[in-house]
Order: sequence, then structure tokens, then C-alpha cells
Amino acid sequence: MGGLPRRIRTDSGFSTTASSLTLVIADNDVTPNVWIDSVVHGKERSNDGIIILKRSDTTHALTVNYTFDSSRSTATFNTDFTFGGTSYSYGSVTFVAGSATAEIVINVKDDAIDESDETIFVRLNDPGSSGSVLQYTLDETRRDTVVLILGETTPVTTEPKVWIDSATGAVEPGTDGMFVLWRDNADNALTVNFTFDSSYSTASLGTDFTIDGMPYSYSTGSVTFAAGQFTAEIIIRVPDRLA
Repeated sequence: MGGLPRRIRTDSGFSTTASSLTLVIADNDVTPNVWIDSVVHGKERSNDGIIILKRSDTTHALTVNYTFDSSRSTATFNTDFTFGGTSYSYGSVTFVAGSATAEIVINVKDDAIDESDETIFVRLNDPGSSGSVLQYTLDETRRDTVVLILGETTPVTTEPKVWIDSATGAVEPGTDGMFVLWRDNADNALTVNFTFDSSYSTASLGTDFTIDGMPYSYSTGSVTFAAGQFTAEIIIRVPDRLA
């Protein structure tokens, strides 16, 4: 966006009440939306992990920053893994012009220790801006993810693995959101506990939304997989606040 100031000379034999005016040139560039589309889990002594990002507009090259959150991970940076072989626990990934996808590569290190599966929590950073224009926007339901480093230890139980497979955003008024959970073994009924983390949220529990299976005044709840079912849903209820 830009402006073209124009001033009229007033020494040309006439008078004016407005001697200058600014004409605005509107910028028609589209601000792309960015999200984490899928992950490829890593395996010790075998293959690296990959986080695959996508964006809605491919007109220009675009750089997105990300951060490793050690407080939400069981894997240790620089011991169990690195990002692209660097010595930093944060980094950036670039979409080339014309490309809708970009990849964050997680290099799995062989620490010569037989371990069980470990987790790596990665979050996309808030976008910077050029003037008042954001470089990109983030899909808040798909801005962070967990990548597994599959270990070498043979499991001693047949307990199912559970993960969040997808999320559907809510819309005021009346369109509820949901998280869809999956598991790899559906022999028996299974109850999974979950927690709402206000430190990563801009919406307020009880004011902006409620969650099925969670008491109104609590930030923890549970959802149950029925026997024989591989999926379960956490429903986010959105009231119409008229604000």
C-alpha cells in the first residue's frame, strides 16, 4: 500500500481551499494462511522425522519460524535430535515461490541407548509484519504438533497408542469445533484424560467455549473410546455471546 501526495501551486492566479490531497494505492497482495498438514515420525538408527507445512497462497517466497518446546517433550535437543543438523532449538523454514509445501526436518541422533518412544513438541511462531501488514496468518488449530522418535526398546505391554488426528475449528454462533482422537488398538473400551492449557490459548474456558466431558469450572476432562471403536471426539461447544 502506498500514497501519492499531490500539491496544487497557489501562485498561479487563482485560490484554493484545499491545496493538497493524498491518493491511496491499495495493495492487493493476499496474506497466506499457514498450517501444519502432517508429520512423518522418526526412528532411532533408521530415519529422520519430517513436519510438513502447507499454505493457502503461493505467489511469493515465505519464511516461517518455529520453536521446540522442551517443557512438552520427552526427547532432549542435541542429544536425541537436531533441526537440520543445526545447534539451535529453533529455526525457520522457507516456502519457495510457487510451492504450497515446506518441510521441517528433524535429524534423529543415534545415542547408542535402547530407549522407548520419545516426543518432540514443535510450535509455529507468530508471524512478523511489514508495516501494518502480516506476513502470514496461522491456523490456530494446526500450528503445533508432536513428532515421535520411535525407539529400539521392545514394548512390554500391548497398550494402545493414542493421538490427536485432526481438529475442526468452531465458528460463532452455533458451529461447534472438535478434536478427533485415534488409537491403534480397539479391543477394549478406553478412557483418555485431557487438559485445557490457557497459556497457549486466547479464548477463555467458560466464557468463549465449553468442552464436553469437562466440568464447567475445571480445566481437565476425559473422553472414552467405546470397545471396537478406533476414534473418539472431544467436542468444543461455542455459545453465541452476541459480542
